[in-house]
Amino acid sequence: MITVGATPRLRADLSSLARGRSLVIDYFASARCGVVVGDITADFQQQPPSETHVRLVELEGVPVFAERRLVEVLEESVPTLDLGRLPIGRRLTVRLDLPEKWLEFLDRPGIARPWWRRP
Repeated sequence: MITVGATPRLRADLSSLARGRSLVIDYFASARCGVVVGDITADFQQQPPSETHVRLVELEGVPVFAERRLVEVLEESVPTLDLGRLPIGRRLTVRLDLPEKWLEFLDRPGIARPWWRRP
């Protein structure tokens, strides 16, 4: 079972921010000069395709999905969702209790993918 947390600040506004959409945890990773760089992302979307994403939990009535390849990382790392702190372009952020699991994930073969080909 995967536990996905949300800060009190986000939890209070989660359903109004979602406006009937799902919360989707995904990632981008790209190889640059022999090094794979990337980030875990979270955003509100319509329900993602079941071929690439799996439903994890529900937070404040909002279904949470994740890209299938991230499930093991999220299971081991206990993600917490929050609102970004910048006043402009506020985005959702994902914090992992064990960020080293993300770095291990990036080292796996086949993880790097062009950011413009995200589903």
